[in-house]
Amino acid sequence: MIQKCFEDMKPRPTLDSPDQEIIEFITSWIDLLVAEGYGAAIAQLDDPLGDTRRKWTAAEWDQELRCYGESPMVTSPSESQSLRTDVYRYNDGSGFAVDYELPVDGKRSDHTLQFDFRALNAGMHVALDDLHVL
Repeated sequence: MIQKCFEDMKPRPTLDSPDQEIIEFITSWIDLLVAEGYGAAIAQLDDPLGDTRRKWTAAEWDQELRCYGESPMVTSPSESQSLRTDVYRYNDGSGFAVDYELPVDGKRSDHTLQFDFRALNAGMHVALDDLHVL
């Protein structure tokens, strides 16, 4: 089943990708998170760039979401209405950042996923930079 979910993930966007394609990539990542769990989903991303960022652990992820109850469930974006998604292209043309409202327990939450996309020699580097309350 894991292989099927990985196949369902949209390909990494490029610098030329329209905003909708970028959002679809993240939506497919959240669907993988829902289907296979945090470990499988985070394995599909790169380590954040810079010394001040690192990949979240599963325990940190769970702790951050505990404000929604003992066992909050991230749900597919298709089950939630009007999620806020914003793509911010970097002025230097090196990539873009994305804020994506995280759906929890079938509805909008106060948490936002923040992704960093950077064009590097080997292609598009994609990292989950943060999960925070906006």
